[in-house]
Amino acid sequence: MHFKIFLAIIISLKFLYGRESHNYLDVKNLVSHYQKLFDSTEFGFGDLHNGVLARIFATGDPAALEDTSIFVNSEWIKESGLRLIFLSVGVPRFSMRNEDTVSIGKLLSFLRNIKNYISQNHPEFSFVNTDSEAIAGIEKEKICFVYALEGMNLINDELCWIDSLYDVGVRMVGIAHTFTDQIVINKGNENKKPTFTNDSSNISVFCVQAINKLLRLTA
Repeated sequence: MHFKIFLAIIISLKFLYGRESHNYLDVKNLVSHYQKLFDSTEFGFGDLHNGVLARIFATGDPAALEDTSIFVNSEWIKESGLRLIFLSVGVPRFSMRNEDTVSIGKLLSFLRNIKNYISQNHPEFSFVNTDSEAIAGIEKEKICFVYALEGMNLINDELCWIDSLYDVGVRMVGIAHTFTDQIVINKGNENKKPTFTNDSSNISVFCVQAINKLLRLTA
């Protein structure tokens, strides 16, 4: 894939990494506490990818987190030994010929509902927004969650949705994810129906604007 896409992905991770600030989750700072956390809490972290959120989104019921017939459930998470978990939500185009079947509003509502459900039913879990919150939570033996987003196609051409994603707790964004959209375009296919990303894929002017928006949020 084109180098510029990789560059865009790296820059977008300013949601997660960045300069000295309290507006993001700095994994480098978290890792610097690793030995202390490991000694006191058997600290471990992992990315559950879509193993949790995609399933719950499909059911429409946050209580699906408790379903022990599925490998990754609330009991498994508690017994896993993990202390920091990235929960990804992939929002791909479900059809190459149709508009997205999920709206950004529905996604935001879903993420809020998950946080509300967990806060009401699992005091041993905690969503964190910064490295200091993660360190404090882990030292209190809580299992900390961070939201991650795969693909930005749902924001269309409205940068304001980035603020909304940030406000709901998203701290990692994958810009280039499977399909072309307003963020990633294929050479010779600008402003046409989505296709799969390939070696000709490149970032758009709007993508640069989105990256600058991400950077401003971590300034």
